[in-house]
Amino acid sequence: RSQRKHEHVRAEQLLFLDVAEAFYDVMSRWQEVKIMEGIRQSLEERISDLTQREEIGRSRASEVATATSRLKILESELARVRGNFQNAVTLLEFLTGVAIHPERLEDIAFDPSRAGVMDDYLGLALTRSDIKASKQAVKTAWRGVIEAQSDLWPEVTLENNRYLKREGLSRDIDWDLLFKVNIPLSRGGENMGHLKESVSRWKKAKLTYSLTKRQADRDVKEKYHTWRSAVEEARAL
Repeated sequence: RSQRKHEHVRAEQLLFLDVAEAFYDVMSRWQEVKIMEGIRQSLEERISDLTQREEIGRSRASEVATATSRLKILESELARVRGNFQNAVTLLEFLTGVAIHPERLEDIAFDPSRAGVMDDYLGLALTRSDIKASKQAVKTAWRGVIEAQSDLWPEVTLENNRYLKREGLSRDIDWDLLFKVNIPLSRGGENMGHLKESVSRWKKAKLTYSLTKRQADRDVKEKYHTWRSAVEEARAL
């Protein structure tokens, strides 16, 4: 149960990441659409101006044709960008379950100077829910090994009976006690198979736990370096 709780928390965290990525994808594509629409408007004004200049002999027909060609290419790109934007909105609506109005979306400003060093995040990574769930899975698998080992030991039972009335030779005996020891000799091969299978699951759980920790460490390093490079790129732009 503890393992499943941690897995549930991790699923919520991954959903949060998906929503955040979809949100910024919508914001980015929405800005791209507006920028390209502005460029299209500028080209249309440019074509109108060149056409008037051509009529009075101040411009050549090739200039109008070049600007028109650029406009058509831009319109084809704008159609593709609008399609990608609609797909991004559809994904965000799917993840959130609410209608999305891009013009109402607002980003929260973040001060890069408030960020810590990578070692701080590496320490926090050990508290991730997927690592906790994987660690709990190792404990559960070990309990399975103990349970499989118990099948190899004899089963001891004690039965006690009391009698209100008996006939025959046992009429003077009003109670008895039966002590039984059941040794699983005939199920030794089956029990050993279960034990080896449980040990295998336990080893697999340990390896998965180790892999999960290494993946968390790698995720933090990759995301940190990506974020730092994004900050430098934004400053340069």
